[in-house]
Amino acid sequence: MIFSVVALSALITSCSSDYDSLVILPGAQTSDLTLNLNGLEALGDDFVYEGWIIVDGEPVSTGTFSSVTFPQTFSVNTA
Repeated sequence: MIFSVVALSALITSCSSDYDSLVILPGAQTSDLTLNLNGLEALGDDFVYEGWIIVDGEPVSTGTFSSVTFPQTFSVNTA
């Protein structure tokens, strides 16, 4: 029982920073990120693409998309 609680706590703690980077809080400074790609294939209704950037050596999600019509602009948390 104790091992389960410790494992669950570690999982929740390790995932919290990833989730924080996806949330744009009201009043947060944002910037537009424009994506313009050629030849990207549609994945179907059950799948999405996800954009990533590297910030301070760590991957940060810029969001998901399923449309392959470009250019597309996403609002991302500048911090």
